[in-house]
Amino acid sequence: MIVRFWDMDHTLIDNDCDVSWKLFLVEKGIAPRSDLDRIVHFWEEYEKGSLDPDSFNEFQLREFAGRTVNEIETLSSEHFEKVARGKVYKDARALLNEQRSAGDITCMITATNVVIAKPVGGFLGFDSIIANDLEVSEGRYTGRISGEYCVGAGKLPYMRRFCAGNGSDLEESYYYGDSIADLPVLEAVGNPVVVNPRGDLRGIALERAWPIMDFK
Repeated sequence: MIVRFWDMDHTLIDNDCDVSWKLFLVEKGIAPRSDLDRIVHFWEEYEKGSLDPDSFNEFQLREFAGRTVNEIETLSSEHFEKVARGKVYKDARALLNEQRSAGDITCMITATNVVIAKPVGGFLGFDSIIANDLEVSEGRYTGRISGEYCVGAGKLPYMRRFCAGNGSDLEESYYYGDSIADLPVLEAVGNPVVVNPRGDLRGIALERAWPIMDFK
């Protein structure tokens, strides 16, 4: 069985959902305006592959802490409809439809938390979504990640388990990604595909003769 793993931001959509989520919360008066500079800083660190996950998650999940699951899911749905839905790449959606028609298993795997990612994956019809799960206590988010952090090379344990559960392995699998942060993942699969690459990743893909796709 062929498994096709897809990154989310800038691979499936012309957007960084962690950045747009913070902007969305600032505009609604839920997060302070000073967060705008900080989220840009964290995004730049991610692009360089030097993100401190603990610092980022403490910052990014601050508004989750103490709020109910229903409150946050309502905000997430609004964020998707107002911000992310219109930025889905039509080329990505068309290719996904072809892959599903061929009987391949499609799985979106992202460093974004599952609450923000789920509406995107659901809209695109993915068979499965792997994202950072969030801790809940008595129906309210604690503001902490639950489980292993799914980012960069940290995606690989999730992918191996997923493949094992579907009678496949990484050598048979595809991974579609755009960021240098996912280089360890692209190197680990048998079929790396670089999508809308930025910075050094395009050059690396050309050197290694990896397929490059530019989605619109």
